[in-house]
Amino acid sequence: MESIKRLKSQIAPILFSVAAVNWMVISLTGSFQIVIPILTIIISCIMFVCYNYIQQQKKMKFLLFVAFSVLYFILSQVASINEREILPLFLIPVYGFTSVIYYFTVIRYRIGVVFLTGLIPFLIYSSKSEKNLTLTFAIFVILFFVLYYERERKKSNFASEGGFYKNKWYYLSMFFCVCVVFISAMIIPKPDVIPKIIYLNTVLSDEIDTLGNSEQDYLPNVSRNIFNPVNAKTQSRIDSLSAPLSDRVLLVVEADEALYLKVRAWDKYENNSWKSGNRELIEYQPIEDIYRYQVKYDTLVSLLKRAKEEGEIPPLLSEHNELWDFDSDKRVKKTAVLTNTSQVFVSSLPVPVGILDADCKNRNEYINRYGMCAVRTFPLTYPWDFYRIEYISSKLALNSQEYRLMRILNKTIAEEILNPASYRTDKVNGTGFTLGYDEINVLGVAAAELSHVYENYMQLPQNISQRIYELAESITEGKQSDYDKAKAIEQYFHTSDFVYDLNPPRIPDGTEANDYFLFESGSGFCIHYASAMVVLARACGLPARYAEGYVADEIEYETGRYIVREKDAHAYPEVYIAGYGWMVFEPTVSNMAKSKWDLIIDRIRVTVEFLETSISKVINITPVWVRVLIIPFVIFTILFFIWVLRRLYIQAWIGKNLIMESDKAVYRIFGRIIKLLGVANLEMIKGETASQYERRICNKTGLDLSDFIQIFNKSKYAGIKPSINDVRVGILAYKDVVVFVKGRMGRFNFLKYFWLV
Repeated sequence: MESIKRLKSQIAPILFSVAAVNWMVISLTGSFQIVIPILTIIISCIMFVCYNYIQQQKKMKFLLFVAFSVLYFILSQVASINEREILPLFLIPVYGFTSVIYYFTVIRYRIGVVFLTGLIPFLIYSSKSEKNLTLTFAIFVILFFVLYYERERKKSNFASEGGFYKNKWYYLSMFFCVCVVFISAMIIPKPDVIPKIIYLNTVLSDEIDTLGNSEQDYLPNVSRNIFNPVNAKTQSRIDSLSAPLSDRVLLVVEADEALYLKVRAWDKYENNSWKSGNRELIEYQPIEDIYRYQVKYDTLVSLLKRAKEEGEIPPLLSEHNELWDFDSDKRVKKTAVLTNTSQVFVSSLPVPVGILDADCKNRNEYINRYGMCAVRTFPLTYPWDFYRIEYISSKLALNSQEYRLMRILNKTIAEEILNPASYRTDKVNGTGFTLGYDEINVLGVAAAELSHVYENYMQLPQNISQRIYELAESITEGKQSDYDKAKAIEQYFHTSDFVYDLNPPRIPDGTEANDYFLFESGSGFCIHYASAMVVLARACGLPARYAEGYVADEIEYETGRYIVREKDAHAYPEVYIAGYGWMVFEPTVSNMAKSKWDLIIDRIRVTVEFLETSISKVINITPVWVRVLIIPFVIFTILFFIWVLRRLYIQAWIGKNLIMESDKAVYRIFGRIIKLLGVANLEMIKGETASQYERRICNKTGLDLSDFIQIFNKSKYAGIKPSINDVRVGILAYKDVVVFVKGRMGRFNFLKYFWLV
């Protein structure tokens, strides 16, 4: 029973260990479940009771502790038979935190060790890139301050004298300190940086993927909280909680323009994840085979130009005579050199859309139908240092035939201009329009690609809501070309109320992620925008795919190279423009979401600015002589207001003492007297009794506190309960001390202390 009774004085350590465990579990799983803190409290209390019992034993403490630990892990293993994730994510942290906190708060009070123990959930929390001030974090900080102040209170003079005085102001100072830290942490802007511990998360994620056959949802409730295109994953969940924000440099790119560098892509969407639906799309082939697919559009434009000159333009293009008012300006072939500065890329080569060739130390480079490039085919790996690529730039001159044709293309027009029959005419006397071998070959390649794309990149699951289809239709209403439809969807995000948020609201269980993002939260980062645009594009009949990689847009002006950092990880949609090819779009918005505290601060700032402007206007229209008279009036008003508040405060304090238990009131008054005399450097000496202290004060200052000290001694040592008149005697003694201290310190300095009444 004694072990259980001791729990009353161990509430703070128990709650601290519970907060640490709960914080860590939330950081790992990304979700809060009420059963976790409840079970943690129960198990922690049981462990504290057991440890209290072990601590009371004079012998065999160590053996009892070992026996308890062995029994705990046996029971944990039994409980984990049906739920594999319970053991590593819950039971072990409960045991570890509870044991450490008990030892360093009950047996050996070491607040520094408690703080270092608290760093464990903090590092896990940081590695998940959570930067908002969560309630879990706030509770953890508050409980740590409670333990800290409890330690300081136990070390105080009052505690060493047997606790004859209950310092209530200790609780006020603790509350004030916690509030200052708590509010400051919420108001002060926090930088978008995270500790280096984030890289540990990448390693752990890779290991878990390997153990789970690379299935990203191996642990059902453990989301991969760091968006990382480099991970060897077979799917990408879009309910991740946050993005990497590290400044670590991954790549250095020598290029003439900013690039989207693709690492991975997927075609099938289901269960809030992007994955490979057609395994043939993953199969790699030599990169040389991609050339004819990338140059087909330029060949097609040349063919149409020649057909126009010979009067054999396909019928659907005859309605667009404005095409021929512009000159042809073929897309530019460019080169880029990428250097792997961090050695995190293995086999996969980040490449842009339009890749033609890659050269990596004379190795064989491969590419698949997703546009993913590798040094070797899986599962073999080959770490590379640098490589050179050739690609066709996605930039089109706005006054070119290439751009104007792309703006009108859709599936119907593409099927016609890719059909060789659209160009055939009867020859008379050896004249007429004929197709060359290369042109026939390009038309065949482009037509096959068009059919292949529509077969593989139009799928949507049945749980996509009808309102997504309706939204896609309303956004693209009146648009005829594929480009105009895709551009309208892209601009929809930028012109609506969507915000960029690295820590978006958690998607409720069983909710379709894109529907929740589009109609409920409206906040997220690149993965949410990219996925939503792909879904909307498919909903309105456009083939699209979800891609992940990096954006190389930070230029190093000294060298002219682009720097790619870990925080440049990006997800983006690729939409297929029929007859043209794949094109990157950017739906991710740049305007950041504002928290509730930001909105409150904005309102306060606006109010202050309004008052400042109003006062300034009044001052400007007020004559100088009136301003001179106002200054002393304002000073007098402020001082009078302070004096009134002080009087009200003192009266409230006196009234509270008169209505509370008389013995407690006497203790409070005695404590305040000691506090005020301490301001005048007349502190109570350690080991000094109340009577000795009173005689020393009387000899030094002439203050006669003997009547009140006699009342105090009778109450504390004789158990005689003071009367209400005795309390009034104490209040009079306190007022005498106030007068003395004010005279000793001067009124100006005393203003710092009178609020401690």
